Amino acid sequence: MEPDRRLVVNARQSKNLTCEATGDPKPNITWTREGFTEAQFNASGNQLHLGNIQRKDIGGYKCTAVNGFGTATGLFVINVNCK
Repeated sequence: MEPDRRLVVNARQSKNLTCEATGDPKPNITWTREGFTEAQFNASGNQLHLGNIQRKDIGGYKCTAVNGFGTATGLFVINVNCK
């Protein structure tokens, strides 16, 4: 897993967050954010796509990798420059 990351992005930009995890067997990666359901994410495997970023997107995004032998998590914190 990657270490925790803090990112500042400009409003209306797009950003892909990538969660890297390895293991045998290959881990299954899921994305979560407090107060949001999985259906509110545009995630595909280890990538989470944030499009047209707005103030509502400020906060933490957690990726969790699970493979039956263990669990690892990574956290991305997004701040938005709304100039």
